[in-house]
Amino acid sequence: MTRRRALAYLIKAQRTLQNELAGHQVREAEQRVSHSDVLGRLIIDVRAARIDRFILLEPLPVEILITD
Repeated sequence: MTRRRALAYLIKAQRTLQNELAGHQVREAEQRVSHSDVLGRLIIDVRAARIDRFILLEPLPVEILITD
């Protein structure tokens, strides 16, 4: 996957998590905020070309290899 597509994938996943926060109980909402923060850091690292491979376990397990 290209770096650009990987970033788009990560940004979409982060936005989906943020949109799902409404209506969740506090504990579950805190977990989702934490996951969103991790995705945010991953987005920064992918954008800066510090990471070329990563695995996400949610919502579906996926391994992404970045090819430029």
